[in-house]
Amino acid sequence: MAFAPIPGPETLLYGEREHRGRWFERWTKNPAAPGCKVARSDVTIADIGESLNIRRNPGTPGSHLDDEVAHQMAQLHLEGPWVCHSMNSGYTFTEEGDVSTENLNEWKSYILPSALFISSTFRASGPYVSQIAQAMYQSENRIDTLKHVFFLDVINEDTAEFVLDNIFAEDRRPDGSRVEYCFFPGQSKFHALLGTKLGSVVASLVLGAYPRGTRHVTQIVVHREAQRCFCLQFDIDTIPASPPPPYSALPGSKHKRPRGADGNESDDGGEPPRKRRKSANPNRNYDPSYQGPARRTRGQAAASKIVKLPLRPRKPTEGAP
Repeated sequence: MAFAPIPGPETLLYGEREHRGRWFERWTKNPAAPGCKVARSDVTIADIGESLNIRRNPGTPGSHLDDEVAHQMAQLHLEGPWVCHSMNSGYTFTEEGDVSTENLNEWKSYILPSALFISSTFRASGPYVSQIAQAMYQSENRIDTLKHVFFLDVINEDTAEFVLDNIFAEDRRPDGSRVEYCFFPGQSKFHALLGTKLGSVVASLVLGAYPRGTRHVTQIVVHREAQRCFCLQFDIDTIPASPPPPYSALPGSKHKRPRGADGNESDDGGEPPRKRRKSANPNRNYDPSYQGPARRTRGQAAASKIVKLPLRPRKPTEGAP
């Protein structure tokens, strides 16, 4: 199967991010698309727990996230119970007393049926973030029930840079207003968001959790909370099966085209029946003795069946002279 080439980053409005997002969209939608290096993931929460201490607790997000999460729950009609997973390792501090992320592995997420809220993630080693996300959700629910992935209070540098420079900068509304920006497949900003660091996590999650060509990201929403704070929402859904092609009789086929309710042949995309071309001059080459092909053929056939037999001498009859 031949695929149309994806334009190079230098020709796209959002460069490398948009280029990467276009590839992710193609890989998730078409299993035959070449170049995908994301394999199906079989990492489990038990595998992660061998090297990291995972804490599992029932409970809702912390107070600083209550408003944000409550807003999403109300919009999507999500219900509990909540489950929280957290883990960390490699904590070190800089000379200024700040936490160093050089060797830091940290994760904190909240899970509802159909939704995964990620509030903190740093990875220096071990499984990929997409594999951790899949393992955490799969430990509580079937992976085919996952519909929404949220990143709360985003501080990832690559993702935040794109959102602030290319989405918020184009909006003239006050910084304190709550705004939602929705993007869909085929749009440049959708591809660029899918190609950011956090977008790549969700795209890799879809590629690692499901057979290619069965599920994809259908919408990306940027929720602007206050000033420069925002969260990201990625919606995941099944890819609808392609409808069968409309009926069309093959050239030379003896099958008639289906008829509609009015008894006429339906317009189903097939070729219309060919009509016999009428002669421009109906009296041209007219032969009054011509009796039609069928009658002439019957006459010839009947004549060909007549067989002449030789005459035999008649026997004399008794009493005859």
